[in-house]
Amino acid sequence: SDLSGYRIPEGKCIIDKKVCGCGYTQFCLTNYEDVILCSPRLTLLQNKFNQNPQCYYFRPIKISKKEIKANGLITEDDINQYCYITQVNELRSYIEWRRSSLKPLKLMVTYDSLPKLISILGALGENIQQKKIVVDEFQLIFTDARFKAEVELDFVTYLNTYCNNVAYLSSTPMLDNYLSQLPEFSNLDYYEFIWDDSRISLPKINHIKTDNLEKSALEIIDMYRSGNGPTKIVDGKVYKSTEAILYINNVSMLTSIIKNSKLQEKISKFGGN
Repeated sequence: SDLSGYRIPEGKCIIDKKVCGCGYTQFCLTNYEDVILCSPRLTLLQNKFNQNPQCYYFRPIKISKKEIKANGLITEDDINQYCYITQVNELRSYIEWRRSSLKPLKLMVTYDSLPKLISILGALGENIQQKKIVVDEFQLIFTDARFKAEVELDFVTYLNTYCNNVAYLSSTPMLDNYLSQLPEFSNLDYYEFIWDDSRISLPKINHIKTDNLEKSALEIIDMYRSGNGPTKIVDGKVYKSTEAILYINNVSMLTSIIKNSKLQEKISKFGGN
């Protein structure tokens, strides 16, 4: 985001950003271009959406039994049509909101839901060829092909057929000699970021020994809730951590932590929880 005047390249290309967490994805969600961010992982999109409420997170509509009954939905077709109309109305509302404030569209979607999103955008009068499509973590197209090859192939084929501006983004792209053997990627422009050593720093890990993992996790949650997250000084400016990620390889303990800490889902106007 510090690159003044930088724009996502036109046409189809591969972007090797070299460094994780450098801010390229965040730039795509905050610059002045219409962007569709495609990700292979729901958790990645959810994390980005929590940080960027100005975005629209396109995903399947969840409908309760009570809502089904209240709207007189009987067949599966009735439910599907209701969900489709709901998605169209939500997306129309988002587009009107962004256009009225002269702001670009920032859309997020999984690989397999992209065709449906583009179909709705077309029905709402949006020109997809004027939008930049950023395929985040594109190297997962190849690794995921081991267990859902048809989905990944359909995704790449769709991009090649219907989309003009596609940036395949990764900090760990596949080897050049491997990509050169694939017709979908062999002739694409390849951009590689070169970072000055002064801009790169390895993460510092603070190891904490504990006899009670759940108790320590609850203490960390309470610390962040009270606004006392760790701080770091960079170039004389104080930065405070406002987000914690806890990795716990125990489902029952994880459930207990959520209940005892009374963690709640974050609700947003666009995109659900």
